[in-house]
Amino acid sequence: MIKVYIPGPFNIPIQRQFPNQEKTVWGNCEFVFQENDNYDYIVVVDSIKEEIKTLCPIERRILFLGEAPYVKIYNKKFIKQFGHIYGCQEQLIRKGVSETSIPLLPWMLGCRLQENTHICNSEKYHTFSDFKDSKIVSTRLNKFCLITSNKTFTRGHRNRVCFAERILKEYPNLVDVYGNGYNPISDKLDILSQYKYSIVIENCSYPNYWTEKLADCFIAGCYPVYYGCTNIHDYFSKSSLDVIDILNFDSTLMQLKSILSSTKYEDSISAIAEAKEMVMNKYNMFSIISHIIENIDASLLFRKESSSSIHPMQYSIKDKILQKIAWYFNIVL
Repeated sequence: MIKVYIPGPFNIPIQRQFPNQEKTVWGNCEFVFQENDNYDYIVVVDSIKEEIKTLCPIERRILFLGEAPYVKIYNKKFIKQFGHIYGCQEQLIRKGVSETSIPLLPWMLGCRLQENTHICNSEKYHTFSDFKDSKIVSTRLNKFCLITSNKTFTRGHRNRVCFAERILKEYPNLVDVYGNGYNPISDKLDILSQYKYSIVIENCSYPNYWTEKLADCFIAGCYPVYYGCTNIHDYFSKSSLDVIDILNFDSTLMQLKSILSSTKYEDSISAIAEAKEMVMNKYNMFSIISHIIENIDASLLFRKESSSSIHPMQYSIKDKILQKIAWYFNIVL
C-alpha cells in the first residue's frame, strides 16, 4: 500500500471524510497526517504554514491549488518545489505547469465553527457514515437560503454581497440570508437541512472552480441554485441544480420565483441523491488524490533523496501588488 502524508494543520477534521476515519485508507493509498519519515508521497493542499523537511524527491511531491487566480496567486518559487501541480488556474494549465483539477477543499457542514472563522471548535462532528445514512426528505421549507459572508476584498465577493443585500432589501420574503455579517450560524447543516433550495455563490465565476459551498449543499440534501463554475455540468447533471447569473438580477429573480412555484425539489430528489453520492465518493478529496497517485509511474517509489525542505509561500512586493490587482479588477496579469 502507498503511504501518503498530508501536512496540516487543518481547521476541519478532514479524517471524517473517510468511510471509516479509524482506517484512513482510500483505494491503494494509506493517508497519514502526522510528520514522519515513512511515507511515499507528500501532498500539500493549497499551502503550508511551516517549513517541512522531507526525503521525498520532487517527483513524489504533489500540490493542489485551492483557489482560482482572481482569489489567490501562487508564486513560481513555491510551485517549483513540487513535481505535480493540480488546480483550475488556466494560465498555469496552458503553460503545462498544472493539470486540471477542482480545488480539494474539505466539507464544512456538520461542524460547529468558532465565530467568524472556519475552525471547528468541537470534538463532536458529523462523519462520512452520518452523512451517508441521512435521508433526503421533502418536508422542508419551500424557500431559498443563502449562506454567505460580507467579505468584499475581491470583485467576486463584492458581487455576492451586492446580490444578497439587494434581494434582502427588495424581496425579503424570498430568501433567508445567513452567515457572518448577516445572521451568524455555527453549523451550516442546521440551516441547509431545513430548506428545499439553497442559493450557492462561489468566490468567482471560473472554469473547474467549485468548492465546498456546493458540496455541502448536496450533502445536506438541498437543491442548489448555483453561480460559479462555468462548466459545472461537466461534473453534475442538469437535473441536479439550476444555474443563475447573479450579475443579471432581473433574470435571476424570475428563475427563483419560477422554482418556488414548481415541484422542482420533489422532482429532483433522485438527482440530488446521485450528486450527493458523487460528492462523497468520486469528488472526495481522498478519492481524487488516490486516483492520481495510483496512476503515477510506480518506478518513482524506488528513488531516494537526501533530506531537503519545502518552504511556505513567501509573497514579494510584486506578488502582493499583482494579487490586489486581481482582487480589484478580476484579472490576472
